[in-house]
Amino acid sequence: VGGILVCAAGVVTPDDTDLCGFRFEPELRAGQAWQWHCDAPVHEAFRYCPVRETLDASCETLARTPHGAPLIVCRRSGHGKTYTCLIPWYEAAATPLAGAAQRLLDEIIEAVQPVMIEGLPVEWTSSRGDGWQQVMVANHDEAPWQGTVILRRPTDDYTRCQELVTSDAIEFSNTQRGIETLVEIPPYDVRILRWTK
Repeated sequence: VGGILVCAAGVVTPDDTDLCGFRFEPELRAGQAWQWHCDAPVHEAFRYCPVRETLDASCETLARTPHGAPLIVCRRSGHGKTYTCLIPWYEAAATPLAGAAQRLLDEIIEAVQPVMIEGLPVEWTSSRGDGWQQVMVANHDEAPWQGTVILRRPTDDYTRCQELVTSDAIEFSNTQRGIETLVEIPPYDVRILRWTK
């Protein structure tokens, strides 16, 4: 069995040990910082459920409190993985989503995401068809935007790129990360890049 399941305390209960690989207490403790693997601690207020017993051998702790209490645990089962966030419903004290939960979702999505955008945050979307792939990037700011659009694991060997708004030919390079294209967008404007064979 394969696939990925992401769940949080509150959705799963202490009785879901077959799914999570551990049992947790149905109580809340206050946390003031979390740490992803060996990264520096991130200061943030949140509540979490403590683990009652030792984690199953199939489990790996991805995020923890600075004193070692598990916050996010990955359990491997066959070809699949179950990620359990011990922060109930992914809630934070001051933001809609706890930072550790956001990091978890970013890590999972990034692994399968076909496009990456480097630069200041912008709105973007992508699509592809038989022999083409395109990315639309929208700059909603009063300042020009500059960044890099990266096609990760492109499905075809593209030989050209055209910007559909201006009809300009766009240069790109093939790197270890994929196809990289430097993009500049005027204030409150849109660019649509289309790669073809």
